[in-house]
Amino acid sequence: MVLSLLAFLCSAVGITILYRAWQRKIRNYHGVALCGAWFLVALSVYLWSIAHGPEFGVCYAFITIALQSWALIALTRDKRVKENRTPQLPQQPLALTNALQALPKQALVLITAVPLAGASAMLFTVVTTSLLPWQSVNIVALGIYTMPVIWGLAAYWACADSKLWRPALTFAIISAVAALIIYR
Repeated sequence: MVLSLLAFLCSAVGITILYRAWQRKIRNYHGVALCGAWFLVALSVYLWSIAHGPEFGVCYAFITIALQSWALIALTRDKRVKENRTPQLPQQPLALTNALQALPKQALVLITAVPLAGASAMLFTVVTTSLLPWQSVNIVALGIYTMPVIWGLAAYWACADSKLWRPALTFAIISAVAALIIYR
């Protein structure tokens, strides 16, 4: 318990010195202050490890250092003056007619970005990874990691393109060709 309290205090003092040095509020002995602050932070990790073992000690140290840093930043933040803000415009009523008119186009974007892009990404990943001369475990691992990335890029393209037919047609062609290769 004493070591935990000492570790907590070491990290609090170290983080405070680092924060003040970062703000250039420590003018004399700036390098010594930084070295001392990092030493206190490292000492707190060591003390946490002695008190609770290395597995829990390192976790407790990192959690404590992060929470102390956030608390220090929250306590020392500048208060913003609200009088300097620009005046707010009066709120306008929500026009649902424009939203209802855009609903079919947004539904097509959703269909293109989620199931169509997902199917084409999945089929494309299966085809490309099956061509690799690796063990099946490595192929499956590569497919698991690359398929969501390809799907995300495809969905981004579907949402960003002004002409929805281009990504939709591309995804349909990729899906058809990949399905022919897989299920021939």
